[in-house]
Amino acid sequence: MSSFKSSETKRHTENAVNKLLTTYLNTSSPDLVSKSSSSAVGFQQNRLRSGAAQINKLSNDFKKLRQNKSSILKEKTRQKKARAKEIKKQQKIKEKLNTLVSLNSSDPTSKAKINVIESNVKNLKSWKLDDDQTEEFLELQQQVIDLKYGNSKKKARKAHQIKKQQFQEKIKKGYVSVPGLTPGLAPVGESDDDDDSEDEEGLQLAGFKDDFDDYN
Repeated sequence: MSSFKSSETKRHTENAVNKLLTTYLNTSSPDLVSKSSSSAVGFQQNRLRSGAAQINKLSNDFKKLRQNKSSILKEKTRQKKARAKEIKKQQKIKEKLNTLVSLNSSDPTSKAKINVIESNVKNLKSWKLDDDQTEEFLELQQQVIDLKYGNSKKKARKAHQIKKQQFQEKIKKGYVSVPGLTPGLAPVGESDDDDDSEDEEGLQLAGFKDDFDDYN
C-alpha cells in the first residue's frame, strides 16, 4: 500500500480522483454528493422564498386592482349623478325660458307677467350653458329681453295715446282753450282720425306731453 509524503499531496490526489470519477463515470465521492445535496436544498429553498415573494406581490397587486376598480366605480357613479343633476337643472332653465316666452301672447300689462319678467331678466343675463345650448339660449334670452322692454314701450305709447285722445276731446268740447286754435277743431296739420305711424306718433306725443300735463 502506498503512502503519501504529506497531507497536502494526499488532498490533491483525492481531488484529482474525484474529478475523474465525476467526469467519466458520472459518480461522485461522498463529499461531493454531500456538497451537491446541500446546494440542491439551498436552491430549492431559494425557489420557495422567491415563489412566496411572487405570490405576495400578486396578492398586493390584486388588492390594488380591487381598490382601483372600486375608486373608478365611485367616480363613475359621482359623474353620473352630477350629469343627471345638470340635465335636471338645464330642463328647469328651459322651462323658465319657455314660460317667459309664452307670456308674450298674454296681456302685455299683466301684473303677473311684469313680475315674472322683472324677477328673471337678471338671471337670464347671468345664466351659462354648454356650447351646444348657447345659441338657443341667446335667442330665447333676446326674446325675453325684447318682451320686457318692448312691452314698456307699448305701454308708454298706449298711455300717451289715451292722454292725447282725452286732450283732443277736451279741445273739441271747448273745455280747453289753446292759443291760436278755434275750440272744437283739431290742431293744424292733424285730422280727427289717428292713423299716423308709430314713429310719427312718437314725435307728436313728445310735442303734446307738456300740454297734457298742464291741462290735466
